[in-house]
Amino acid sequence: MQRRRKYEIEKYMELCPVAVFFFDIFYLEGKSLLKKSYPMRRNLLEKYVKESGVVHLARRIVTENLEEIEDFFNETLDKRLEGIIIKAMNNTSIYEAGKRSWLWLKWKEEYAEGMRETFDLVIVGKYYGRGRRKSSFGALLCAALNEEKQRFETFTKV
Repeated sequence: MQRRRKYEIEKYMELCPVAVFFFDIFYLEGKSLLKKSYPMRRNLLEKYVKESGVVHLARRIVTENLEEIEDFFNETLDKRLEGIIIKAMNNTSIYEAGKRSWLWLKWKEEYAEGMRETFDLVIVGKYYGRGRRKSSFGALLCAALNEEKQRFETFTKV
């Protein structure tokens, strides 16, 4: 918001530098790449994005070593970034908009070990599903024991 101005633009370009980091490519030369695998899209990204002072490819590591992934994750947190996305490197790793799957995993600070709270909960109800879950339940209502009152009180919907 500091850079949006009419005057002293050069001064604010120095005070508030901006950079663009490209991490994936979904459309190129009039063609959708959504059904192409992540490794193929990354190769295209590296071919077409020319890095400069403000344009960069997002840093990534390719590994199966959990310690290396955790170190990379911790580096992002040290830089005050939000987290990382872990992407499958096989030929079936296509982008699926709006879906959660094992092909892409978000790993944010609040998911990190030692950062989460645990609760002992009891399922006390359910919500009927809609859409794809129409003939089943859509969510569960959970309760925690209030030890003072010796009764279960609703706590969250899962």
